[in-house]
Amino acid sequence: DTYPGPASDLFPGLQPKHELRTLADYRLRHGSYRLDADLQRLAAAAPMVAIWDDHEIANDAWMHGAKNHKTGKVGDFEARKAAAIRAYHEWLPTRPESDPFASSPSGAEKFPWMRWRRLDFGDLATLLMLETRLASRTTQAELTTEMVHDMIYTALSGAFALSPRSWKGQKIGRRLEKIRLTVDAHISQR
Repeated sequence: DTYPGPASDLFPGLQPKHELRTLADYRLRHGSYRLDADLQRLAAAAPMVAIWDDHEIANDAWMHGAKNHKTGKVGDFEARKAAAIRAYHEWLPTRPESDPFASSPSGAEKFPWMRWRRLDFGDLATLLMLETRLASRTTQAELTTEMVHDMIYTALSGAFALSPRSWKGQKIGRRLEKIRLTVDAHISQR
């Protein structure tokens, strides 16, 4: 139940093997993704509307940083974010309203292509594309009591949770221990 590391063999041929930091790294990774036969079939079969995820840059990114970004070790986060977003727009079917690579003022207009988008499909549907993490979230999300309750509920759900005797040392025990460690780590960061 862990997210694969950069050198994982979960996705054979994925390049580069190290954590992405530069424009060349992000370009290589997007090119590597495009070698996947399933993704090629999807792209050939249906139109796509793309919006990035916070993991396009680094793990758990937010407006001014990321969970695994250490500025002193890997460089400036803004430069990393700009490189990741540029490679994203080079490789994916996006249509920024203005040149995403031109110099622009600071603030809301610094990255004009990060605004929310509305796509109307006649009378059939309207699709709202919302970007709330990279342009709006000022810190990584706080761990709330409700989130912990939801994690515990999820861990206790399912057929394997029917008998409390099966909890200790079993899958349910490991899930609850993972929740405890998450909460402890969150408390220690305050």
